[in-house]
Amino acid sequence: MAVKDKAGKIAEKSTTIKTTANQVAESITSGKTYISNTNIKDGYGNNVKVPAGFKIASDSGKNVTEGVVIEDVSAGDNNTKGNQYVWVPIGNIKTNTSGGTKTVTLGRYDFNVNEQGTGTGASTLRQSADNYTEVVTLVGYAQELTSSSYGNTVAKNLGDFITKAKNAGGYYIGRYEAGKVSGNTNTFNIKKNQNVYNNVTQPKSATLSRNLYSSNNNFQSDLVNSYAWDTAIVFIQAFSGDSKYSGQQPLQRSIATTGNAHSGSTYDVRCNIYDMAGNVSEFSTETWTESKSVPCTDRGGDYSYGKNYTAYRYRRSPSLTTNIRGFRSILYL
Repeated sequence: MAVKDKAGKIAEKSTTIKTTANQVAESITSGKTYISNTNIKDGYGNNVKVPAGFKIASDSGKNVTEGVVIEDVSAGDNNTKGNQYVWVPIGNIKTNTSGGTKTVTLGRYDFNVNEQGTGTGASTLRQSADNYTEVVTLVGYAQELTSSSYGNTVAKNLGDFITKAKNAGGYYIGRYEAGKVSGNTNTFNIKKNQNVYNNVTQPKSATLSRNLYSSNNNFQSDLVNSYAWDTAIVFIQAFSGDSKYSGQQPLQRSIATTGNAHSGSTYDVRCNIYDMAGNVSEFSTETWTESKSVPCTDRGGDYSYGKNYTAYRYRRSPSLTTNIRGFRSILYL
């Protein structure tokens, strides 16, 4: 039966869906720099926590599902100005204005990928963030430890990362692999078209990452851990349209003339995150406990060897330096 209003007219039931003002898009247009850690919303109602001293980058996605990019305006110094990170959301992520959601769980994962980099790419949660203090081994020997006597460097404070990422509803991962700052080996940048910071040890990768913003009390920086790497893959596979990105292999390309790979290749970008599959393999804080001589776990593949893939884990020496290995940093607040 039709319902009449006070004027006697038949009132039609509204099918209009209430949408959220897209503060991310507004920030892209305005170029606003946030002076304190600030929660803003995308057009679907998803939260993004922007660190003090950053803005939303001009080429950022307008919604979390596309990859929201932040850019350092005044958070650090002249070397870090222009650094870019991508928001990796965790929890129930809204995918449209009609109430659709997908869940991204912070954790360590196995992916259905074989040695040839093929398979369904499906993710299996092996260790959730809630039990990070437990020793859970992946791929035979890889463990995310809160301390290590193996000679590698573990996460600065794994519990702090997990607590803050869960409370914020996400964390940031470097948009690019660490890049070299000319004439300065004690810092790095996260910018497009930079020579990758390679020929670096795992302990130095960790020290550089945690010291990048060490004087800033608004957020923390660190070398990527296995929770951050694996969850970024889950996020990418959920929203990029590439459900098999965990098995993506690097494009082999010769750069032997310079010995330096360049971050920001165009073939390997998903949700605004570049080169997780290739360019150079990347040190992480995960410990490979097979032997004290090879306690470091690196992730992804490198330009010289096409077999490895995004989710790949392999053992390395902490002192090993090579031009096909670099690192990536994270931010959490």
